[in-house]
Amino acid sequence: MSRPRPRNRRRGSHRAPHHRGQAPFTAGTSAPGRRSGPGGAGARAGVPTVPGTQATAGRRFGVQVQPAPDFILHDGSTARGLLECKSAGDGGTARDKAGRFGALRREAQRLGGIPVLAVLEGLGWRRLNDALGPVVRDCDGRVFIPGNLSDLLDVDPVRDLIGTAT
Repeated sequence: MSRPRPRNRRRGSHRAPHHRGQAPFTAGTSAPGRRSGPGGAGARAGVPTVPGTQATAGRRFGVQVQPAPDFILHDGSTARGLLECKSAGDGGTARDKAGRFGALRREAQRLGGIPVLAVLEGLGWRRLNDALGPVVRDCDGRVFIPGNLSDLLDVDPVRDLIGTAT
């Protein structure tokens, strides 16, 4: 008899917070109930996104991968990086989610070789060979966890974009 898979009690916690107007990040998705749109609070940060617009979130920067990455790092006119956040409570989930980073790497190469960055959370990422390993490869080592998330600020392109939000 197999045990039921544990539920992730922090549902939806796989997305990094989006602080509008504070950093040059464009969210591929946004929390329900947040208002954004032309001239809205999110207009200065880049592409306004709300639930249901993930298919069009990257259009302004030429990002074609679907669904759009969680965040598109940009300088106002050009995509400078793709940031994806994933939570995995078990190894099978991590293995299944790892393939997403391969698609993002191909898209980043199509866009001129911009970097792909990952923020990972959960015990599932302890699975090295077919989960964490491919993510580290596809992100060229730009992989972060909650414990080293502040190091993200020292990595290109984030380092070069700090203070450029208008």
